[in-house]
Amino acid sequence: MKKWILFLIIFLQLSCGRRNNDHTENEDSIADSIENIIIENVADEELITESENDISFSYINISKYEYETLKKDNKNEILSVPEEKFEETDKGLSIKLSNGKTLSFVNNDGEECESCIEIYRYVGFSTAHNLHVYYQHLYESTEFFLVNEQGGAFHIWGEPSFLNGSNLMFCISGLLVYDIDNGFQIYEIKESIPVLLKQYDITDWIPNDAFWINNNELVMEQDFLGDGNSVPPSKYIKLKIIG
Repeated sequence: MKKWILFLIIFLQLSCGRRNNDHTENEDSIADSIENIIIENVADEELITESENDISFSYINISKYEYETLKKDNKNEILSVPEEKFEETDKGLSIKLSNGKTLSFVNNDGEECESCIEIYRYVGFSTAHNLHVYYQHLYESTEFFLVNEQGGAFHIWGEPSFLNGSNLMFCISGLLVYDIDNGFQIYEIKESIPVLLKQYDITDWIPNDAFWINNNELVMEQDFLGDGNSVPPSKYIKLKIIG
């Protein structure tokens, strides 16, 4: 009787092991399929390194006139739009890299599922840092990315402002009404790779339209949410980087 019980236990263990192996093989197969789909449509996003440098900010209010005057002589790098480096159609976006590879992004116009909309657009190319800039328009947000010529893709908060003649880059994200980042980031670009120097979250106003005026100062607009009856007027600040 004990032999039959022992035989039955061994049989059940082997059967379960075989089913587990089959299940694992199916999971591996599904995972491979998903990975292939992602690779076909989206660049491999790399983790952004954070710097150990401790920097802070101070700011003062300025007039709208001073803001507009400084904007005319801002120090932002003007991005080029090299037609030979990208192709943009209704179907999607392709970015041609100097290493011979092409990154392709497929649009979803949201016709069958409004919340599934996914549109890719090319913004420009930083010749100083060999970085492509593109954005991904989604249902409730717009996500910005940097891509270097080796195919490394880096997600940033908003459209970048590169400081002319420097390795510094600034970007803002302004949206308080959804669970989306609202604030700004400052990066140092090292060999076409962004290194995050500082990230600042804002809870009571919305940053907008930032630009560099020198090596450690930026100017931006401050927008505010209304109470439903009226919207407060915008203000303008000069932001100084300390450290």
